[in-house]
Amino acid sequence: IPTTVTLKHQVYRHVDHLEMMNVEDVKNFVRFWQEDLQMLQQRFGYMFGYYVEDPHYPDGIRAVCEAIYEPPQENTLTSLNVKKDDEEVKVAEKIADRLGLELIGCIFTHAPREELLTSHEVVDLAKTQLSRQVSTHFTGYPVSKFVCCTVSLDKSTRDGEAVPNAFMVSDMGVALVRDGVVSETQPDDTHIQLRSPEKGELLPQVLESGRETTRFDASWFIVRVNESAPKKVRSFFCSSSFPRANRLVAQTPKDITDHLTRVAALAGPSPVAKKENWRRFADFHLLLYVAKLFDLDTAFSICDCVRNRQPVDEGLEDTLKSFG
Repeated sequence: IPTTVTLKHQVYRHVDHLEMMNVEDVKNFVRFWQEDLQMLQQRFGYMFGYYVEDPHYPDGIRAVCEAIYEPPQENTLTSLNVKKDDEEVKVAEKIADRLGLELIGCIFTHAPREELLTSHEVVDLAKTQLSRQVSTHFTGYPVSKFVCCTVSLDKSTRDGEAVPNAFMVSDMGVALVRDGVVSETQPDDTHIQLRSPEKGELLPQVLESGRETTRFDASWFIVRVNESAPKKVRSFFCSSSFPRANRLVAQTPKDITDHLTRVAALAGPSPVAKKENWRRFADFHLLLYVAKLFDLDTAFSICDCVRNRQPVDEGLEDTLKSFG
């Protein structure tokens, strides 16, 4: 007989804090949603960065976002349709890995609403956390540190500012999704619906406030994560100005020429600037486009220079410029 499950809020977190280190990348993401899309379409992105210990919490873990990659997507005002298995996503992960970064979570916008996360989003996030579990927890059980960050207009502020909120799904929520107890389809946005048992099948009894239930508030599974921007930006990347992929205007080879020329002009003609030409390439979106326009090996060679803070071959730089 399956063990009875009692609903309760998770009091611990696998990630305590989400720090948006690359503030300009976040601003660009939000600005595109607000100004270019006029908030008539929602936007989704993957956050790449790293994890560090956070001394502000007991055994604290901080997720640091260094870049946002926006995969191919066709969204509406109320829904997201993201090609999460697209080959471009795999390339973005490979570029990030070469730089010493990893996929730490996702970020998406939504229209103003009462729910922190809808039941559909909770189930989808639970599946993503489940697919990204690692066995680094001191208990030996696999856990996920994949963080979800939402962006929406705050109606309580005077100008309706766009504000972020970070979340994870509780271990209980992930386990119930893993074991097929939660229904694949959710009838409404605010409640989690459990699956009906097949003939001869026993599913665990779920108790809410001492009473058996098959439908309950999605907030039982939501774990809040603190979020902030740094007082002083110390981003791994020196630039976030290169045009993004999968936006309204397609990237072109000329974008590389324009970017390298502009950044070089800002740095000036000093010997130090020439020696540190890797700074011109320290833009995640530029590196992704180089991989797309040329190949991974070319992008990897530049990634190694950026990661190790070493000069990029001048011949390679000239070749990249010549395509514009």
